[in-house]
Amino acid sequence: MDRDCISTMREIRGRMRKKPFDAFNVHLIRYAVIICAGAVERAYKSIIADYVTQNASAEIDRYVNTVVRNSKNNPRLQNINALLKQFNEKWNDDFNREIKVRASYNMDVQNLASLVEARNDVAHGKSVTCSLEDIIRYYLSARQLVSKLEVVLV
Repeated sequence: MDRDCISTMREIRGRMRKKPFDAFNVHLIRYAVIICAGAVERAYKSIIADYVTQNASAEIDRYVNTVVRNSKNNPRLQNINALLKQFNEKWNDDFNREIKVRASYNMDVQNLASLVEARNDVAHGKSVTCSLEDIIRYYLSARQLVSKLEVVLV
C-alpha cells in the first residue's frame, strides 16, 4: 500500500516546493487525492480478499475477485465494516475493537472520511480545499486503520 503512494506524494511535494505558485499545483493536489484514496481502497480490499481466498477453490477465488477486489466502493469505514460483516461478524467486531483502542481513533476516522470526501469532490468536479499535507495526513491515518485488518485477519 505504501511504496508507490508515498513515493508519488514525495514527487508531488518536491514539484510543488520548486514552483509553489504554479497554477498546475491544484491539479497535482487533485491527483494526490485520487492516488491516496485509491491506495487505501485497494489495500483494504486486497487484505480481505487475500485472507478469504487462502486455500479457496477457483470458483470462490473468481467470485471474491469480482465482488471484492474489482468492486467500486469508496474506502469509507462503513464500507469496510459492511464487507467484513458479509464474511464474518466476528471479523468486523474484532476490527472495530482494534481500531477503537488507538488514541487517535476519532482523528483517524475523520481523516479517512475527509480523504473520501476529497475524492468525491474531485470525481464530481468540485474544488478541493485541502492541501497536499492534509492529503498525506489523511492517507497516513487511513493506513493505520487499514493495517488493523491484517492484525485481525492473520
